[in-house]
Amino acid sequence: DEGRAIAKDHGVNPDDPETFIYIEDGDSHTHSDAGFALLKRAGGPLACLGVFKSLPRPLRDWAYKLVASNRYKLFGKLDNCYMPSPEDKDRFVL
Repeated sequence: DEGRAIAKDHGVNPDDPETFIYIEDGDSHTHSDAGFALLKRAGGPLACLGVFKSLPRPLRDWAYKLVASNRYKLFGKLDNCYMPSPEDKDRFVL
């Protein structure tokens, strides 16, 4: 119920989600903006992909959707869902 409410509050249809929502410090991000926010937060070598945020959002979101629709072909599929550690559990809606 909490996840459905969050989705609705941020303009994502909980019955047919087309993206995920990343919320940090009260700001919500979807589509490519969510991806760039996560890369920035994670740091490391992938954070350099943030240079692509300068591209127009429609182009970034098109590329995001292309990768998202082919994610299993590109990255494989796990047999089990990720379960956060006790230290990280408060960062997820379960």
